[in-house]
Amino acid sequence: MHLDVRDLNNLVKQSAKYDLIVSGWVGLHYLDDVDLQNVLKNFQRLLNKKGKLIVIEGYYNTEYVKILDLMMDTKNIIKEKVAILKERLIDVFGDLTEKIIRTNYMFPTLKELEMTFKIEIQFEHRLKWTKEMHEKLEKFLADKEDKLVITEAPWFLICENR
Repeated sequence: MHLDVRDLNNLVKQSAKYDLIVSGWVGLHYLDDVDLQNVLKNFQRLLNKKGKLIVIEGYYNTEYVKILDLMMDTKNIIKEKVAILKERLIDVFGDLTEKIIRTNYMFPTLKELEMTFKIEIQFEHRLKWTKEMHEKLEKFLADKEDKLVITEAPWFLICENR
């Protein structure tokens, strides 16, 4: 087994062939259509015949995503964006298998739970954590039986190169 980590922007220069390519949590669904088509065609070009592409994205219907949407006052667009990603995967590879694996974050304390979202908001979304966000999180958690368990789910999109 050989591990090779690459930047999406450098795929065009790559010439090796692979049995498996994993694109994990990079947000392919946020690419515009032209860039997405190019990335997927490059993945196909880099795969051996019968090679597999596994794309891992966050599933939209989880408490984790609902909390982020609440914090940022946004409408969740993951479902619509991943629908487009799935169409493009089928366009390029001809097939698609999906697996959603429901998991839970089990936080030891409310402070660590809040810190996880604070880090996500500040570093992933480049927003400042506010008192209002803290209050929204508290309100969301107030209705939960187990406040330290937050659902999350990776969404696996699997294609085979023909």
